[in-house]
Amino acid sequence: MADLKPAAYGATVAAPFATVVERVRPHTKLIGLMALGHFVIDVTQGSLPAVLPFVRWGVPVALWISALTPLVAFVLTRLLPAPREATA
Repeated sequence: MADLKPAAYGATVAAPFATVVERVRPHTKLIGLMALGHFVIDVTQGSLPAVLPFVRWGVPVALWISALTPLVAFVLTRLLPAPREATA
């Protein structure tokens, strides 16, 4: 068997765990905005097509128009560019 040798000679070895722990507060506004965006995407992708036949009972529109609604939402989410970070 080969002898076990350290990867770097003479280098100081870092501690396996951090010794100083600081409390990090989450950015609640950003998390809320991301959760709202996730909710909107879930509704338009999954729930809206399933609920449209029941919504049609109350609103007199053609079936093809109600079917076009999630399609337009899906296409717009794919065509709109993703937001970019501002460079200063």
